[in-house]
Amino acid sequence: MIRPGLTGLVEFCDLIDEPMEPHEKRIAGAYFGSAREIAAILPRGNAKTTLAAKIGVHHLLSTPAAMVTIGAASRDQARICFERMRGFAQHEALEDLLTVRHLELRHEDLGGLLRVVPSDGPRVHGLSSTLYIGDEVWAWPPGGELLEAMQTGLIKRPRLQAAADLHPRGAARLAARPAPGACARSPVRQAHRPRGGGPR
Repeated sequence: MIRPGLTGLVEFCDLIDEPMEPHEKRIAGAYFGSAREIAAILPRGNAKTTLAAKIGVHHLLSTPAAMVTIGAASRDQARICFERMRGFAQHEALEDLLTVRHLELRHEDLGGLLRVVPSDGPRVHGLSSTLYIGDEVWAWPPGGELLEAMQTGLIKRPRLQAAADLHPRGAARLAARPAPGACARSPVRQAHRPRGGGPR
């Protein structure tokens, strides 16, 4: 049984032999906090996509009827992100818990679905997910259709949107974008990686 919450995420990462680094725990702490949107600003080599994969798979395994949508900058980045998730899903500790399909993971027992979609792919308006994760939002096309779809989805099923970014301009892009319609939303909370840590 995979437990929800920060403690459950730490236990899950230990279970699949991917223990969390201190900066990952800091970001995860913000993710499980009260903010609906999180922007994590990380330099290259700090396991940003891996952290997104950990959070996504943990949510799928610990939340009944979970619907996880992970947006990636391109089709290639979507495949990279999904391969990390596939590796976690196929760990011996999770044997037979998840079904692997093309850019999708399914949890048949809990009725959950995780999918990775490229930001340059077809429109995804109409999403109603329990968790949205944006990977490398700074590199998404300027049209912002996927980002807008995720934000609109928060109105339908209020939950957290975690956005993993490489550069400050990505977080600025999140904070500056207009809210759809007249809906009010909480400001983006930023979780920075402390300087001086070694790459992973």
